[in-house]
Amino acid sequence: MISDRNKKWAMLVLSGGALLQLGGCAVTFGPVINSLLQSIGLTYLFGRGF
Repeated sequence: MISDRNKKWAMLVLSGGALLQLGGCAVTFGPVINSLLQSIGLTYLFGRGF
């Protein structure tokens, strides 16, 4: 049986690992997503003709 205290620690460790992975993905794909969003935004603006 896992105690409640151990469950809390396990959840903290798991969520911390997930956050680290998300952070790594953000660092890796951030510039790509940023440029994609910018190009989509510009295309949208130009498409609307300002």
